[in-house]
Amino acid sequence: MAALYLGEFLVTLGEVTSAEVDRALARQGQSRLRFGDRAMRAGLMTEEQVNQVRACQDTDERLFGEIAITLGFINRGDVIMLQEAQDSDHVLLGDALVHDGVLTELQLAALLSSYADYRSQVERNVASQLAQAPHPAVLNALIQSARLMFPRHGVIGCRVVDVHMAPHATSGIHWTAFQGLQGDVRIAAGLGISERALGSITRTAGRRKNQGAGPGATLSSFLRLVCEGALGRLGGTSFRLEGSEVSAGDGFRQLVEFIALREYTQVTLKLALSDGAPAPAFLSLATIR
Repeated sequence: MAALYLGEFLVTLGEVTSAEVDRALARQGQSRLRFGDRAMRAGLMTEEQVNQVRACQDTDERLFGEIAITLGFINRGDVIMLQEAQDSDHVLLGDALVHDGVLTELQLAALLSSYADYRSQVERNVASQLAQAPHPAVLNALIQSARLMFPRHGVIGCRVVDVHMAPHATSGIHWTAFQGLQGDVRIAAGLGISERALGSITRTAGRRKNQGAGPGATLSSFLRLVCEGALGRLGGTSFRLEGSEVSAGDGFRQLVEFIALREYTQVTLKLALSDGAPAPAFLSLATIR
């Protein structure tokens, strides 16, 4: 079962139309606050402090909240509260639908309850599938690292929606990168992404140290950061980074070649771009020998 965003869920139920969701998403995007702006609105940080943290992000790859904690501007509890406020964007979408007269408050409350039940079921299914995958510790570390890295690079959300134990063609994937990892066995991590999502990452990278890098080089560097973060999470792992390659397209031919070699797992992701629009992506892990 592939997870749906709230808007897709409501369209599937026939409660709203795609056009109504698009209008609500546009309104939601206009009201979305960046982490620092949300911290200022909550009275937790001053504008000067927010600007100082953003300046640090030019050379520091950590999230805004982590840097702000290090500088002593906010504490861990403040960060959790602000993250929860950002994670509640699906409620803002519902509010926009009510504002537009598409749903009533009572309808929205009932539908949000149904959506919460649906999401819980999907998350249980995904957790069960991930537990059965080869190299589950490495795979989960990659997923957690990607969830941290995407928001640092212009993509505001990353959600696991499905797991496949064989190559699965994903519509809307335009670029794919593979990163080798050498340990007791040799494995390859893969990342497929849409043109729009890679554009967000490239623009963010261009504002930092990778100015002038093309999309292929940017994706390769981004996947390497994800893998480095994953290895850091694994602690005393014997894996080390090897070479990488990038291809334009969905990488499906390479995926089929991987599965012929050894075990393979592909995790389907849904990314949320800065305008609230979803974008497809996937992470994969293949044993080479």
